[in-house]
Parts: sequence; C-alpha cells; structure tokens
Amino acid sequence: MSMIREKEILKQILQQLQDNSKWNIIVPPNHWLCPYCGEIGVENLSMKGKLERKIYRHFLDECTSWNFFEGQELEEAPLMERALFLRLREEIPERFKTQKSWQFFEKHGCWFCPFCFQNTKIPKAKVVQDPMILEKHLSDCYKFIDLEGEAPTPSKVKEELNRYYKLVGLQFLKDNLLSKPEWQGIDEKGRWHCPYCLERTSIQITRGKVEEKQLAAIAHHLTQCPKYQKGKGKLNPLKEIQEKVLLSNKNLQYESLLESIESDTLYQLLTERGEWFCPFCMESSGVQIQNYNWKNHLSQISKHLSNCQARKFSRKPKSFDQVKKALQVWNQKEKAMRFLAKMVTQPLFRCTAKGGGWVCPYCMEVQNHILLLGGEVKSILDDMASHLVSCSSYQEGKLPENSIEDLKNSLRIKKKRKSPDSSSLKSPKEDSSGKPKTRKIMLAWKEEQASLVRSLEEARAKQLSMLSPIPELEEVDFYTLFRPCSQISGDFYEILPLENRRVLVAIGDVSGHGIEAALLVGMVKKLIQIYGKEQYSPVEILARTQKELVPDMDGKTFVSVFLMILDFSQKKAIMANGGHLPVFLFNRKREEKIQKIFLSGMALGLHQDNFIDLLQEAEMDIRVGDQFFLYTDGLIEAHNKKEEFGEDRLLELICKYGRYEPEYLVYKVEKALHNFHQGKKQSDDITICALQIKRLK
Repeated sequence: MSMIREKEILKQILQQLQDNSKWNIIVPPNHWLCPYCGEIGVENLSMKGKLERKIYRHFLDECTSWNFFEGQELEEAPLMERALFLRLREEIPERFKTQKSWQFFEKHGCWFCPFCFQNTKIPKAKVVQDPMILEKHLSDCYKFIDLEGEAPTPSKVKEELNRYYKLVGLQFLKDNLLSKPEWQGIDEKGRWHCPYCLERTSIQITRGKVEEKQLAAIAHHLTQCPKYQKGKGKLNPLKEIQEKVLLSNKNLQYESLLESIESDTLYQLLTERGEWFCPFCMESSGVQIQNYNWKNHLSQISKHLSNCQARKFSRKPKSFDQVKKALQVWNQKEKAMRFLAKMVTQPLFRCTAKGGGWVCPYCMEVQNHILLLGGEVKSILDDMASHLVSCSSYQEGKLPENSIEDLKNSLRIKKKRKSPDSSSLKSPKEDSSGKPKTRKIMLAWKEEQASLVRSLEEARAKQLSMLSPIPELEEVDFYTLFRPCSQISGDFYEILPLENRRVLVAIGDVSGHGIEAALLVGMVKKLIQIYGKEQYSPVEILARTQKELVPDMDGKTFVSVFLMILDFSQKKAIMANGGHLPVFLFNRKREEKIQKIFLSGMALGLHQDNFIDLLQEAEMDIRVGDQFFLYTDGLIEAHNKKEEFGEDRLLELICKYGRYEPEYLVYKVEKALHNFHQGKKQSDDITICALQIKRLK
C-alpha cells in the first residue's frame, strides 16, 4: 500500500474518532471496541503509541467487516450491549466459582442458566473444568445482558428449576400421548389407560388433543403408579394395552346394556323356554336367563346384539307392542315346532304336491316356498311351524281333521296355487256400480292380503337372519349397510373367513326384487360359501357358481357379483368381477390415493358358453390403511327430484372420509344419501360393504 493511501486512511480514522460516538466505545478496563466487527480491536490503550495506527493494524490484520470503510457499521445499541458482555465475560469464571445462583444443574447434569432459566445442555464436568465454556450460551442470552450479569437469588433459581422440571415433564407426556401408540390406550368413553400398570383411569382424553389439565392429571397418576418407578419402569407391550382397552370397551358395553335391560321392560322379555327375546330382530337369542340374573349373561346377550343384522339395519328396537306380539307368535311357533317334531314320521305331515311343495294337513293348501325334497322334513320344521302359526285351520296341539286321502283328493281337484305376484295385490273385480260383487269375495281378498303380508314379513326376517355376521379379525375392520327398498331384497353380501389367514368378501345384486330374487340370493350365497371353503380362486368360484345356476335360470334373470379373497399371510388381494360395479380403493399413503378397480366379466345366470373366458382375475398388494368400498347400483342410481346421486358424489365422499374407520365412512355416505333424497322414497335396494386393512404381519 502506498504511503499516500496509508496517510489518507489514518486521517479518516482520526476524523471518525473525533466525530463518531460509535468509534469511542471503551470496554473496561481500557479496550477499544471495533464498530465494524464488534470485537476488541485495540487492547490496553495507553498514551504510548498512536491510537489511529493501532486501529489501522486491526483493520488490516483482524477485522473482516471494515473493507476500507465500505463495510456496514453496527448500530450503537448492539455495540453497547456487546461492550457490556465483553466486560462481563471476563467475570464468568469468578462468578461461577463464588455465586450459588450460578451452580445449579438439572437432573441429567447439565448447567441450568440462572438468567433465562433454560437447560443449556452443557455438561457439569466441562463447566467445572473451564467455566468459559458458558460464554457462547451467555452471549445469546438476552437476560444475561439485561441483568448485567447479576443473577437472581438461589431460591428463585431453584424455584424456576422445579418449574422447568414440571414443564419438561408435561411436554414429555404430551409428546408420548400424541405420537406413541402405547400411550394412546383410550376406551369408548375417552378414559385413558396407563401403559405401565394398565389401570383404567378416570382421566378423559380426546384422541389427538391433550390439554394441560389432563397432562397434570396423568403426571399425578404416574407419581402414584407402582410400575412407573419415576420413569424407569417398563411399558407393557402394545398388544396387551390394546387387549386391556378392548376389555374396557366390552365392560362399558355391558354396563350400558345392563342399564338398558334394568330400566326398560322391552329388554326383559323372555320366551316360554326362558330365552332372552331380542327387541331388534324379534327372535329368541338362545341365551337362557335364570332367575332374571342379567349380569351373568351380558356377554352372551352382547354377542347376539353385535351379530344382529336387524339391529345394524335399524339401530333402534321395535316398539313394545310389536315385540310383545312377536314374542307371542314366537312362543306359538316354538310349540308348533315341538308338535311337528313328534309328527314328522306321519304320512299326513309329509304330503307334497308336484314340485315338492308341502301340503298343510290343516288347510290343505300347497306351500310352494316349503320344499320337501327327498322326504326330508326336519330341516324345514321352522318354515312349517311358521305356516301353522298363521294357518286359520290350525288349532294348537290338535291333530288335523283331514286324512291323507283328503289331501290327495284336494290336490287332484284343485289347481296348483301360483306364487303370489303383483296381480294378487289388486282389488277384486267390481260390478257396474263400483262395489264388490259380494261381501264374501271382499273378506276372502282381505284374508289373502293379510296372509301375503305376513309371508313377506316372515321372508324379510328370514333374509335378515341370513346376512353374514361380521367377523372380528385383527387384520381388518368391516362395516356393512343393508337397506332394501321393499320387504324382500335382491341385494346381498358375504363375508366368509377361510383357512390360512384368508377371508372371502363378496357383494351382489339380483335383477328384480321380491321372493324370487330372495330365493336366488340364498342359492348364490350358498354356492359361494361351498366353493369358497374348497379353496378355489375367485374366478373358479364364480365359474362353478354359474355352472350350477344356469340350468335353473330363464335366461332373463341374472346376478352381478364382485368377489375377492384377502390373503393376509401373503399380503395380497385376489379379485374377480361377474358383471358388477367397480370397487373403490382409498389409501392416502399410496401414490394414487383413490383407485377404481374395474374388472371385465359377465353377470351370472345368463346362458353363455365361454363364461369363464370372459372373467378377468386381478391380484394386488394390500397395505395397512387400504379402504375397499363395495356397493350395489342402488347407491349411485338413487334419485331426488332433480338428479342422480352419481359416482362422482360417491368418490368425493370416499376421498374425504376414506381415511377413517369403515363405520364412519359408511355413516357419512348414508347421511349424504339421506340429505340427497330430500324426502323422495328409495326406489332400489342399497347395500354397502366397507373394509379397512388395519394390521399386517
């Protein structure tokens, strides 16, 4: 650097020292503070040597911010704080050694700052060895500067240390409750289960949200918990915690059920055999109650209710009058069953018409829906008893007045009765005056209609009882909705646990409604069950079912079926579609969150030689969180006064609620459908089966 340039710089330094207050900050005892880098630029100022030259040397050799006066000077306030810190820095070792407020360490052995009251995470051993290690923390500690290095009293620091322990402990609890499954044992009433002692506490928690009051209650419980051992205890395995919560939920269900039973006579009705009578399906549960001791039978009653399809369908019990009347009919039917069991060997009770329909020995009418095939009677005693209860000619416990010859003569002279169709619901012919020809015709017509209604109600109850019970599997959650538009539905679903950790799931729709559709549903379900248990693939199950159906079909009626087998050991889903709607798969963790699974295939029942060649089978990996949504066309084809419900609206609902459990998803779809209908009557059967993969090993 030239002499001229150097003189210019020295001259400018002198000018700044004279005019700029930021250039005149002195750090005790006698050090000059650089306004650019904020560090001591000249130590131990003295009369010897010119100050401007020492500053010049600092700029050239040490300062990284000067840049020949082009650098940005620091503001005066930060410079003053920096000067104060540099003064206090020299006192750190002495203050640490002599002042008790500086000598607090938290339980893990890290220095506790007496100014900001925070854990510095600086180990005690390092602080004792060299107190200057605290410099970095204190340089950033605004309280240290504000208090000019004067720490609060030791008692105040101790108080803040205890407060810190409490806050840190609560934060630790909160983190665990929000992120660790072992800490999330919460029953249906929101009561928290301790992961150490497994005790069901009275602390109520909303999943995913924890307040300070609840954290304090949990902290208090842990201080009393013998298994916690001040944080050194061992958590119970997650499976044991979940089992404890399940047990807690069962106990809650039992408590609620017991309350309902003890407070409502509707739940206290028993059959003549002493079996609890369900107010939902209005059938005997088979649970024998002794001396009205409900507590000993809550688990059995609860099991019946969990499998009761009528309860799932309506959610509300029938009225007391309805149930009481149904109980009377049930008791009559039970007596008729016992009576028939004694009479099955008598030819009078084994008479059939052409086609196998049983002939009632009392009214001598052919019961086409009661098929006596191969002379076997025991398997249809239930249907025979149901008829006798409604038969006007039957008198309880009394033998029929008709003989076997009377029955045969009746069959010869009467035309075979046809199954009731829509024409049977029409009023009898009227004369020119618009009135029935005779009162006798009207009375006969009314009796026929009443009998038909009773038959339909019995058929509906029978169909509801045939719906597959929902199995409890650790790998998957199911939820179903079955809503017929008339008393008898052509929709069905099947959930069938198989060997080797597999489960078959199917949903289908028969063209048409009524008794014929219901009979076909029963046949298809039975065939699927038979071939499913024989470990056939989905395509083979559909093909074999088709082969059995076709000979008895008219070529016009058909059945659409979507069928899949979930193989949890292989983590696979194998699917085939017999002319049914596509299935939706939702998982927000998949690359494609919503998938429409459409497979080619023809509906069952139609005459087609190459049926199996038209079926497409697909296999895919399943993951935890996968939600499959199976449904029938009554859902998307539902109409209000303006438009169709449609697939797009359904997709939107699945995308919005598919991450939740199946029951909540179906509830939201059902609610949206209800709002959409706007009071318009349902025109088609609606069935939904939603299932979510919750665990894979």
